[in-house]
Amino acid sequence: MKRKNINDVIYGDRAAVRAAKTFSSSTLSYGSYGYGKKSTSSSGKWCYESHPPLKLPGTNLVIYGGSCSNPVVKDADVYIGFDLTMKFTERHWPWNKGAEVLFHIQDMGVPSKPEEFKKLVAWTKKKLDAGLKVHCGCIGGHGRTGTFLAALVSEYGEQDAISYVREHYCYRAVESSEQIEFLRNHFGIKSAKASKSGSVYSYSTGSKGKDASTYNPIPSMGNIWGCS
Repeated sequence: MKRKNINDVIYGDRAAVRAAKTFSSSTLSYGSYGYGKKSTSSSGKWCYESHPPLKLPGTNLVIYGGSCSNPVVKDADVYIGFDLTMKFTERHWPWNKGAEVLFHIQDMGVPSKPEEFKKLVAWTKKKLDAGLKVHCGCIGGHGRTGTFLAALVSEYGEQDAISYVREHYCYRAVESSEQIEFLRNHFGIKSAKASKSGSVYSYSTGSKGKDASTYNPIPSMGNIWGCS
């Protein structure tokens, strides 16, 4: 019997990983797992690659959202990531210009420290008001990113912030009912329907959170899978 490579033991059969790396829209509905959806355009981009900049209510300011492990925007002054696959550059060193901030939130989940999350939203608003270019992202740029964008939009006076973000950024934004409830409780945002069923899934342990029976994830498509 063939002896397994140590990476196979840790990460599972490499064939499965290769399949995840080489999937196409004809063999796997990428969007059904929540990490973006293939565009129907001839460009064949992932959903997060096609997200338009979100114009903030009552201003001429915009913020960019997508993937923190593979941001489409390469020249932002500030990068904010919500997933552990976030890429860092020399920008995160304090003696260099710019900023890179990792504020980890579990996939499909909400911030474990709401008050610190509010500080992040306020800090981001100051950077935008100062004219800086900001990009925020998770894996697909929908659940955690959408939650952050909705919170930010509410700080610009829009209380129907989830609908606003879905209309002007991506209809898949803010995925779980838990995220919607968080925004309602902590930012006074008008409620909406979840864009996706299921709840939190832990990739480190493979364990499902409550009400996650309908959530069927694939491994994170971040750097560890060679899909950066």
